[in-house]
Amino acid sequence: MQVRLKILESNGIYGLRMMKKELLGSGMPAEVNEREFVHFLSHFGIRLSDKELAAIMTTFDPSGNHVVSVHSVLQALRVNLTTARRALVEQVFDNVSNGNSSVALMDLQGCFDPSGMDAVWDGEITNEQARDDFLVTWDQLPGEAIAKAAFVEYYKDVSAIIEDDTDFNMMLRSTWHNQDTLNLTNNGLQSFEVRVLHRDGHESIEYIAWDLGISPWDDTALKAFLKRNGHSPVTVVPLVDSRND
Repeated sequence: MQVRLKILESNGIYGLRMMKKELLGSGMPAEVNEREFVHFLSHFGIRLSDKELAAIMTTFDPSGNHVVSVHSVLQALRVNLTTARRALVEQVFDNVSNGNSSVALMDLQGCFDPSGMDAVWDGEITNEQARDDFLVTWDQLPGEAIAKAAFVEYYKDVSAIIEDDTDFNMMLRSTWHNQDTLNLTNNGLQSFEVRVLHRDGHESIEYIAWDLGISPWDDTALKAFLKRNGHSPVTVVPLVDSRND
């Protein structure tokens, strides 16, 4: 977890996007050795300790060939969007695309309002510079279409650096001027509810999207998913009828 956060926090909310774009355009081989991997990270000002580097090599080089796939490492930095986050991302897309299946990147840029971003608020960059930054984080050209699936994938990368659900919600709503109410059971993804008892003693109702492929009765998988998304579950009780599973 510490290594993951160190890499992600080095380059802000667009860091993972830019790293993946750099990888795509660099002509780097599918697998690299330790020296090449360190060189790639150095482009983004990321310095790992010997212990941190060894942890990555051990995890992503189980065969002991002393090579890793950078793409696999970057993909592992992401976590699945929670049902609430994904539903909100899809709602935003439906609004900015006027219900169409795709929208031109330049039109997305026109709707994008970065005025609430920390860098803009602090005067480090202007609104226009922030819009330009948004544009270059995409693989597509300005006139090309962005489908909903690509929009969701984009925010999977952004979501990785924003751990707090409230912060993610506020960022997305502010950026896209989305004030619509989100009803997960009606407007969001098809999902099931679970009652979670957390380590600190409080209980909450969480939503698990069916398309994640997790059974409501797989306690280990449910707890693993919740932990990946910032929860500390002690017990997880599915609130579904077993006859409908």
